[in-house]
Formats: sequence, C-alpha cells, structure tokens
Amino acid sequence: MGESIEGGEKEITNSDVINALESVSQKEWENANWPVITAIAKPIYHRLELSEDLDDKHGFFEEVFDPQNFISPVGERQYDPKQDILVILHSFNNREGKESIFKAITTSPKSLIEDPVHLINYQYHGQPCEIRSKQLYPTVDFWNFYDRLPSKLQDIYRIPSKEWRKNFVLKRYFKS
Repeated sequence: MGESIEGGEKEITNSDVINALESVSQKEWENANWPVITAIAKPIYHRLELSEDLDDKHGFFEEVFDPQNFISPVGERQYDPKQDILVILHSFNNREGKESIFKAITTSPKSLIEDPVHLINYQYHGQPCEIRSKQLYPTVDFWNFYDRLPSKLQDIYRIPSKEWRKNFVLKRYFKS
C-alpha cells in the first residue's frame, strides 16, 4: 500500500506533508513570515483558474481563509492529494502600511516535502514563480473579501494577521 501502480513512486499522504512542515525550525517559520498552509478542493481552484469572475475568486478565498482548511499536526483537516490543492497563505502591507493583502501561493506536495523551508518562504517560492511566469498568484485585500461575506459568515473569518499566524504555528507545530 502507498505505492502508485503507474509510476512506482510512493503516494504522498497527509502525514508526509505534516512531517515536512514539522521539520521546519521556528526560525525558518519566522523568516518566512509565519505563513499558514491550507488545503482546498481542486474543483474550487480550477474554477478560479478558468474564470475572471469575482464570485469564483471570492469562493476561492472563502476556502483559503477558512480556518477549518488550515492544516497542521494537531488540526482536524486532512490533506488529500487526490482531492486537494496545497496553498501557502502569505500577507503583505497595503498602501497605508497595514497588513491586509494576501497571496495564495499554490504548491505541489512533492515540492513541499522535498524542500519545505524554501517552499513556505515567499521570497524563495512565490515571488520567483511570479517573476518567471509574469503572472501573479491569486491576491486579495482581506477587508474587501470580508465586506462581501454575508453577515452570518463574518464571525468565521478573522484576518490571519502576522501575530495570529505566529500563534497558530507555535501552538500547532511546536509543543513547548
């Protein structure tokens, strides 16, 4: 079990991804600005790829920002490479210098497992890919996203600020 019939390569599991992320030191998480790793259903991502529709982009970010989709060693969300896409969520400051811009950087599980330290760091993974492809990863201002949510959903979504992400990573990946 765990062997792929087609290529003879071991199938990647949720445990493989979690083990790779657990191998990242606290300093390396800090250097990467404490990103959150999320898993979303492939159809949602593919709808975004094929559309310029604002509702598709909003639906995509509803999944990316949903705390139930954040993966971690102690989280309930299980990443399934057959059904999910891995997304690394990075934050940036807006024009006023406030952290509210988020980029959803997709990554392959194989790449994440081979080099988790560089894959979680926007300077080594996201930015070079954007430059090379001359395209931006999906980007949103959190407050524009939040304002479009129905009021009954707004309590589910909190801005994953740097401090919030840091606390999330420390509590979930470092048990001290």
